[in-house]
Amino acid sequence: MGAAFAIQVKTGREQSVKKLIEWAFERNEIAQQWVKAVHTFTQRTAKMLDDTGRLGKHTERPVIPGYIFIEMNYAVDDENRTAYLPHQLWHLVKSVPGVLKLFANAGQIIGSETFQELFERIEPQIQNEQVEVTVPEMIMEEHEMVAACAAFNDAQTVHEKRRAEQTLKRIEKIRRIYRQTLDRLGVFYRNGKHIVNIPKQVFEKTISRMPQPIPKPRLIKVMSMVMLN
Repeated sequence: MGAAFAIQVKTGREQSVKKLIEWAFERNEIAQQWVKAVHTFTQRTAKMLDDTGRLGKHTERPVIPGYIFIEMNYAVDDENRTAYLPHQLWHLVKSVPGVLKLFANAGQIIGSETFQELFERIEPQIQNEQVEVTVPEMIMEEHEMVAACAAFNDAQTVHEKRRAEQTLKRIEKIRRIYRQTLDRLGVFYRNGKHIVNIPKQVFEKTISRMPQPIPKPRLIKVMSMVMLN
């Protein structure tokens, strides 16, 4: 890969800025001579829509939000101070709506080897399509926890108390293991919901073996075992 310059853009507009820059470069002879490619490093994701495993339309999200990269036709290292972006291209990029900052001063270039390492590190995310699954807050229904607490409080004998306590401990253990599983899968919070991204290949393999409707806690557990083992 060639050396590259980073461009800071408005978050959420990475793809539109990339398309505008590519459109401008296609009509510029200097760009065709100097520029190899424009990158956003996006990953395709589809949402799980319902408990049948049906997926929505694919969307693309940036792996590095807020940045795109102009890869040049030449290769230099990170310490090269002579590499530059022609001023005609600098002004062209700066004029594109959504561009916030262009890191094109001396010493701000991303060397060829460093850019290659960046690409290799995020390439698995780019190539592997993901399925976005909204995660239920708890693996146990709220009424089961309430019922277990009520049984513990209403217990009349030592035996009833011990049995209710064991039920509570079992529920808490399952919930704890479930939360640990979500942490290992990289659960994140967005718009009031907990979400986890699963490789599409793992998702499709898992739901093909499950009855419908698909219980999400069970789905998450099985997919985590496939991914983490």
